Amino acid sequence: MSTLYPWQLTNWEYLSTRQAQQRLPQALLLTGAAGFGQLQFAKAFAKQLITQNNSEQEYLFDKGNHPDYFLLEPEADSTVIKIDQVRELQNKLTQTAHNGYRVAIIYPAHCLNSAASNALLKLVEEPNANIVLFFISSAPHILPVTLLSRCQKMVFCLTDDRQQALTWLAAHLADKKLDKPIEYFLSLAEDAPLTALEMIDSEAQLARQALLTDFINLLHQRENPVKLAEKWAKQNLDTVLKMLLQFLWQISRFKSSAYDVEIDFNHAILEQIHSQLAFYQLFAIVDKIYMLRAMKSKVNTINSQALLEDLFIMMVKKYE
Repeated sequence: MSTLYPWQLTNWEYLSTRQAQQRLPQALLLTGAAGFGQLQFAKAFAKQLITQNNSEQEYLFDKGNHPDYFLLEPEADSTVIKIDQVRELQNKLTQTAHNGYRVAIIYPAHCLNSAASNALLKLVEEPNANIVLFFISSAPHILPVTLLSRCQKMVFCLTDDRQQALTWLAAHLADKKLDKPIEYFLSLAEDAPLTALEMIDSEAQLARQALLTDFINLLHQRENPVKLAEKWAKQNLDTVLKMLLQFLWQISRFKSSAYDVEIDFNHAILEQIHSQLAFYQLFAIVDKIYMLRAMKSKVNTINSQALLEDLFIMMVKKYE
């Protein structure tokens, strides 16, 4: 068995049992928030299925040259998975497996365009005992219902308690000097351990603090939304939108009296925002961000600056 993260063991044991019973589903949807290692899990299980502990087969797999393993993802110049890529995969999967199973990983599955989703649906509707498809998505709601209904869903999360992830993080951060407790970073990452590990990076923290400062200034109309959009359009759009969502959900928890830990905002700032921002305004902004993230996953090119301008102007208008 390849090295697994501790929070993946239950899912691994379940699939291994299904494999031993020869009842392995052909189509699996690995979901849950990003930061739980779903792609690594799928690759490790694909390796087990295909190589069957044969050292020569494992060597080929580790080098990325195994003829029975396929990774379907957006091409370098695109943000979507296209139908031509799916057709090529279909042709390869129809060939005879060299060592039992043929495995394809579709990542991220929500980047499939409509034509590609329909083409894959045909493949899923015609089961082949020797083919296993792993669809990986942290946004399964974007996938067509017809495709979702034919996949067995496997959720990745902290099933027991947070201590499992905290212990793992502590072991991997033993040589780092942290200015905040590990619990802070795990809360910030919405309990996703790998995301928490990334957030501990000093540059990531500086970027987050800079966005937080700009966000608060924008809410208090001390920043120009157009200039701010120009500044943050230079960063990864999905990262910026995700951080903004986290800020907004913290505000919503405070407004609903469910705020149990201070992550980004201190109490005084939250009180100020609470008195100025109605629930319907807050959730209108949240809905807008979800819409922008869904749009980003479905198009090849996107004008980040224009989208952020629209979003930041919306935040300012809520005071009018």
